[in-house]
Amino acid sequence: MEIIQAKVSSNGRVTLPIKVRKLIAVEEGEEIIFTIEEDKVGLMNPRDQLDQTVTEFQKLVRLAQEETGNSLSIDGFLKERREEAKREEEKQWKK
Repeated sequence: MEIIQAKVSSNGRVTLPIKVRKLIAVEEGEEIIFTIEEDKVGLMNPRDQLDQTVTEFQKLVRLAQEETGNSLSIDGFLKERREEAKREEEKQWKK
C-alpha cells in the first residue's frame, strides 16, 4: 500500500495528486465518487462504478440461474423484465 498526502484548504477542497488522478483515470471537470466503508474512504471514477455494478448484476443473474436451473441470459432477463413492465403499464391504462 502506498500513502499519498494532500492538504485540505480552508473551504474543504483537496487537490488530487497527479498519481491519484491517473490511477482513477479522471480528468479536469469530471466527477468522482467517494466510497465509504466503515472508517475508510476511497475514490472512484463513475465509469468504474458502473462496471462494478454490471459485474455484480451478472453475478446475481448467474446465481439465480444456478438456483433455478434457468439458463436465461442477461439480455433475455432484461427483455423479460421490459415485457413484464409493459404488460403492467398496459393494465394500468385499462383501469
